[in-house]
Amino acid sequence: MNKFTTLYKSSINRFFLFLICLIISGCWFKQNLQDKNLLIPKSLKERIVAYYKLEQEQDWRNAYNVRPKYFRDSVPIETYCRYMQEDNKGWDLLSFKIVGYKGSDSTAKVRIAFTERSNSFGVIDITEDTQWEKIGDEWFCAECGVRTHLSMNASLVIETR
Repeated sequence: MNKFTTLYKSSINRFFLFLICLIISGCWFKQNLQDKNLLIPKSLKERIVAYYKLEQEQDWRNAYNVRPKYFRDSVPIETYCRYMQEDNKGWDLLSFKIVGYKGSDSTAKVRIAFTERSNSFGVIDITEDTQWEKIGDEWFCAECGVRTHLSMNASLVIETR
């Protein structure tokens, strides 16, 4: 065999090894975030459902209370409500479904599939990862899913000097 043939076979073998590793790692992540039984704590699931029902009703004052204290201490309620109302103009949250979960006793990453209707785009499906944290006995939404239009649903970035 010449050098080219040996190099070619070696490259093909590395490529397939890489491909197999990629498939295995992708399946591992998907399986860990999308547990078939979604063994999500009942209190977290109830809090998630309650929060997104508030969004559906556009009840921004009560939705604000589901954000962590450090968020509420940094963002005045009037600012939050004004931005959520403005950002949500022309949008309706039609439905949401928990499709993935990975968490501990105090933090959770929850993947949610949203179906929204936009005046500009029609009905669209968006899946986003949300972040939840348990403080005391209650779950709070640190990152609720921006879904291309809700800027106040992003996580709070704290600037230190």
